Amino acid sequence: MIIKEFTIENYKCFHKPQTLHFDRGFNVIVGKNNAGKSALVRAMKQEGENAPHKSVNTMHMLGAQSAAHTRTQIRYEVGKDEFAKILLAAKTSFCFPPKEWVGEGTYDNVCMEVFGRPQWQFEYGNSGTGLPPSNVCIDFDVYPILLPKSEAGLRIEAGLLIEPQSDGSLKAVGNIDNSRRSTPSYESFFTSVLHDSIYAFDAVRGNPHDKQANSNVVLAPDASNLAFVFRNMQGNLDNRARYDEAVSTVFPHLGVVTFVDEPPASLQIMVHRAGMSDDRPDLAIPLSACGTGITQVLAMLYVVVTAREPRIIIIDEPNSFLHPEAVRNLIEVLKSYPQHQYILTTHSPAVIAACDPATLTEIKQTEGASDFLQMDANDRKDQARVLIAVGADMSDVFGSDNILWVEGQTEVSAFPLIIKRFKIAPPSRLTILPVRGTSDFNMKRIEIVSDIHDRLSKGDSLLPKTVNFLFDSENLPEDEKKKRTAKVPILHFLPRRMYENYLLHPEAITFIANSAGETFDTPIILHVVQDWLEKHSQEEKYYANPKRRKPDWHEDVDGAELLTDLFAALFEAKYSYQKTRDSVALTTWLLANDKEALREVANLLEDILTPASQTPNSQRKESLANY
Repeated sequence: MIIKEFTIENYKCFHKPQTLHFDRGFNVIVGKNNAGKSALVRAMKQEGENAPHKSVNTMHMLGAQSAAHTRTQIRYEVGKDEFAKILLAAKTSFCFPPKEWVGEGTYDNVCMEVFGRPQWQFEYGNSGTGLPPSNVCIDFDVYPILLPKSEAGLRIEAGLLIEPQSDGSLKAVGNIDNSRRSTPSYESFFTSVLHDSIYAFDAVRGNPHDKQANSNVVLAPDASNLAFVFRNMQGNLDNRARYDEAVSTVFPHLGVVTFVDEPPASLQIMVHRAGMSDDRPDLAIPLSACGTGITQVLAMLYVVVTAREPRIIIIDEPNSFLHPEAVRNLIEVLKSYPQHQYILTTHSPAVIAACDPATLTEIKQTEGASDFLQMDANDRKDQARVLIAVGADMSDVFGSDNILWVEGQTEVSAFPLIIKRFKIAPPSRLTILPVRGTSDFNMKRIEIVSDIHDRLSKGDSLLPKTVNFLFDSENLPEDEKKKRTAKVPILHFLPRRMYENYLLHPEAITFIANSAGETFDTPIILHVVQDWLEKHSQEEKYYANPKRRKPDWHEDVDGAELLTDLFAALFEAKYSYQKTRDSVALTTWLLANDKEALREVANLLEDILTPASQTPNSQRKESLANY
């Protein structure tokens, strides 16, 4: 059983009717704090709560009353085998009213038509009047089927009488007219089944101390009978072994989970630490004294491991009650039980990355009301593929409004220092990320940038709406750089060959060299660095095209290679140049002592990041079409 659709209207922060679509596997719902994620989970539990939306859209003046009731509706999909098992579990005859009957046939034909279809879809609605779930109406989406004709020639007016058989089958044995409608309907039974198929877990501590003794092995939706179902699981060694393994995967620091009897007719779950001897039960901790996360996970894993039929597991903000490592471990365990459907709400990028969700939906709040932005699964996979091409994933960019992709980790560390020193006003929620592509990324970078540019132009992407790339020039001719940046406005190049070319500053290098510690006996003198750079900067090996070198060697020399050789000459292999360490140190010195040396980089960053310079998506899309 899975949820296919959920419709919500006039409930808390949700105003207009909206429908969410779900699939098998993991379904992730993201959104900022107070966007409506927890409200959505509460609505999906179908507890009959009436909480109409309140905003200027529904209450136009002070003292006005909110109109209408909350309405929610779930559309389920159930396979034929599971559907038959649900009906057999009723262990009683019941009336099965048709939506439409056409034609004629035998009762056996009807049963074949009804129970032979591969999938069932039916709805479970709530009008928000505060009625308990047992009074919620169910509407089966029944396709037209054959109309049986009894020996007396009576037409079926109210429904078909279905009886479970001793061989485990279902059989239509007669029809019921309106005058004899005393046989129980499937409605009340199915309402209970649907309500009990959903398990919701959040940061609210449950009550694991159960005082209702029973022999049930099915966990109640509120986990109130966890202690007793856990005790009853002990007879199933396979389930217990899988359960212990799952618990230790999520919480490696925990040992076995046991229980103790507490009269009268009560149980208490006890949690042992990993490595604790079984003969020291006095050192075990009652579950009621453990954290909320442990209580919720023990209940969740019981359902996942022991449920005989597929269940729907809703987890609201797992990072609010679990350590990030425990969240990742939990998701890996859930993946090993794919028969269940999982619906997670989160604002954590790590959860998105770990789940690889089948559906991804964002809840956005605008003018006091929340709306769904649901991404098409294929489009989401395409975007994930694009991110992988630059060595990133959704967790890197989720939550950012602006992304600046740069050559490497050096720029990731250095550029924020430049932005701060030159007092450049960065756009909101700016994230600078390194391109971590494959060895052939240089040849494919334009195609990848164009692909990202195209997807942003569509307007329905969950990627940040503003993305820019700032690459090293690598001796690309000026006319070629202008041509490419004109065609793809999110692409930019440093004026010099690479960022290290701005760091070839003798005083800065001398200072960093003398700050390297006790790696040499005598201090490095400034003129030694100056002389070395003057002598070696003209060597052909540092130029891609020595015959076409520029008058100012700082522009097209291989700055990184030159610094590497300089440090090797100065320190005789006692101290080597490391880009991510020494380039940042050189940047820091320059910003403090000669910031004008980095003015050109600062001006370029300001041009890229200043909102006024951002090209609207519509114009970008048009320019890309001509590329």
